[in-house]
Amino acid sequence: GINAEYGEPATNATGNGTTTDQLQILRLERRDSSCFKQNLRTSGAVLKQVRYSSDGDCKNLCLATSGCKAVVTSPMYWAHTECFIIGAYTLSTSGAYGWDTAERSCFDRVSRTVDSCVAEKNKVLAANNRAAGFE
Repeated sequence: GINAEYGEPATNATGNGTTTDQLQILRLERRDSSCFKQNLRTSGAVLKQVRYSSDGDCKNLCLATSGCKAVVTSPMYWAHTECFIIGAYTLSTSGAYGWDTAERSCFDRVSRTVDSCVAEKNKVLAANNRAAGFE
């Protein structure tokens, strides 16, 4: 787990090849309904960096930024909290105490709706192809 006082992650390997750091990511709770997960940060390209004003403003900036895949906020106890717009990334709890991350796939309703519509369309097309004897 995470050492709450110092924010140090446990990174020992488990028997199945997964590190406890990776298992901790799987157990993270959202800090609220806005998709942000506490004590989680990214490693990847920073597309934009602005002063934090709200979770919603950070997410809206991501939605308006080409290539944005996630939003990361620096610790709220810093003198100036920042909002980072992230491109391609990997997730980590290493050194992440106080950092929060929201993945675009969680908060981008349009992308989720389009993805589900495309999936449904593909199911219908496949069923029609089977019925017509094309498969």
